[in-house]
Amino acid sequence: MTAMPHVQLEIAAANVRPVIFVDMDGVIVTRAAAGWSRRGSTGAPRSSRTNGARRRSPRSLDPGAIKPLNEICQQSGAWVVVSSSWRERMDVRDVLTRYGFVGAFHTDWKTDSEGPTRSEEIDRWLAGHGAPPYLILDDWPQFAIHHYRAWLRIDSHCGLHWGHVPHALTILESHRRGRVQEGLRP
Repeated sequence: MTAMPHVQLEIAAANVRPVIFVDMDGVIVTRAAAGWSRRGSTGAPRSSRTNGARRRSPRSLDPGAIKPLNEICQQSGAWVVVSSSWRERMDVRDVLTRYGFVGAFHTDWKTDSEGPTRSEEIDRWLAGHGAPPYLILDDWPQFAIHHYRAWLRIDSHCGLHWGHVPHALTILESHRRGRVQEGLRP
């Protein structure tokens, strides 16, 4: 991936480190990695069935989705905060690290699970941490209008890929600039 040094330098010049809210299912855990085609199963998927519902296991993590996340974190200096429901069942930091994530997690590495929506969980996290520049990587359109500028919708079949990197960096930089233009601390 070709570096975008102008974006990297501008983000790094900010006094506040940006945050990336990461969903797991559809972003890092993809249908393609689970053995699914866009039309359905291409054989036995690497997932388990419980009460008729399909639940993916960490075996369905797509290492190809971890590499672009690493690149975004490296170029922006961003911390990762997990907004996925996976945060309730396991320490996602260990799972991501096992699959090659080398970026940094925020010390408060996950949003709360108090709901009623992921958008409100992110609002609470941001309010409790000085509202830094942020990016939301998610496949589900569940965000309040004020999050749309920070949301990069990911196709759940393909997951996060290299084509998302420049868009993610642009969102983080424009979010930081918007804070400066509004007179807020960068």
